[in-house]
Amino acid sequence: MRFHVFYHMDADGHASAGILQDYLQRTHGKDVDIRFQPINYGMEPYTRDIGRGDAVYMLDFALQPAQKMWDFVKLCEERETKALIWIDHHKTSIETEKEVPELKRVFGIRQEGKAACELVWEFFNEGRPMNPVVELVSNWDMWRRDAGDWETLVVPLQTYLRFVRSDPKHNREFWPRLLNSNTQEFLIKVAAEGGMLTQYQHQNEDSRMHGFARVGKFAGHKAIIINSPQMNSGPFERMKEISEVDIMVAWVFNKQGQFSVSIYTQKKEIDLSVLCKRLGQEGPYKSGGGHPGAAGFQTDWENLSKLMEF
Repeated sequence: MRFHVFYHMDADGHASAGILQDYLQRTHGKDVDIRFQPINYGMEPYTRDIGRGDAVYMLDFALQPAQKMWDFVKLCEERETKALIWIDHHKTSIETEKEVPELKRVFGIRQEGKAACELVWEFFNEGRPMNPVVELVSNWDMWRRDAGDWETLVVPLQTYLRFVRSDPKHNREFWPRLLNSNTQEFLIKVAAEGGMLTQYQHQNEDSRMHGFARVGKFAGHKAIIINSPQMNSGPFERMKEISEVDIMVAWVFNKQGQFSVSIYTQKKEIDLSVLCKRLGQEGPYKSGGGHPGAAGFQTDWENLSKLMEF
């Protein structure tokens, strides 16, 4: 029996897949056949080796548009998989069930207000106290700055996870070892090493922002815009112009041949999940969405260039 694990390519997705990996190794043995499939918006899922009797998991992600997610469900049914479990917390994913009501019968959890790794932990570890590292990853993904330890642990942990390549596809030992070891010792290490790495990263980010970011308009909203690999909102928020804008935009040409756009906002009245879904649907790839405060989409240059004004 093979276990196919599709998960979002970020810390929340990596942690979600790692939690599932730990569960499967505890219940099926360390040699269990897990096929990790990190995925991002605009990418096609690799489904060729999904077969009869296999189990399939979709974590922290949903294929866009909704019909594509439903086609994926039907493919799993046609190939007679033993199970399909879908766990996600993105507003856009929850809305796919409104567009294709049949998706509601897929087993799992679709719920806002918690990070995917929280939902995955609760699903596969019923009754067990949540691992503190999982909680810190969740606080970052949900942007809970008032939860405590933001600068001393939450941010350094994110830098550390990138440094050690926490994607279980590339580092299969990381999450099972972490989830079954002395967490306090690990966090002391993160606070020290992750803190130094974060300072270095901030210096590089700030240099890039001051050298290449511009203030303009994006989709009619006043924005700080930069052509740069995807980043979180931190580098934007450290710029003096942040108080003057509505949104923060980073765009990059990805290896799928698409222009991938990430958008952030501090404005409660702006719902980026709605904006990015609309902008994605207007382009050729029909892919976009996320959270109200952080979302993204994929498009081509013809559409992207029309969105930017300087």
